Amino acid sequence: MARLTGGVRRVSRWTDSPSCTPGPDQAVPSLSYHGAAPPLSVLPRTMRTVANFDPLNYAVRALQDPWFGYGITGTNLIVLAGIAVAGGTGAALLFRRH
Repeated sequence: MARLTGGVRRVSRWTDSPSCTPGPDQAVPSLSYHGAAPPLSVLPRTMRTVANFDPLNYAVRALQDPWFGYGITGTNLIVLAGIAVAGGTGAALLFRRH
């Protein structure tokens, strides 16, 4: 339930927790290795290898490939669909009601 306290709208009690708000130490590393900025082609081989295991990398590629004229690549969409199915199945099993 949303409520007004002190002129700040609070959506839930969890939004005040420092662990729920990503800081620069969490956001900057993600930006540096998934390929949105800088491009993967200028990163060292180790960073490119790490990026291949990051789901956000496949989302960035799925958006960038058609934009740069490479067309829609099925690999990126299949990986994203697999992640969505795995995450949805895991969530359904974890949060199911008896």
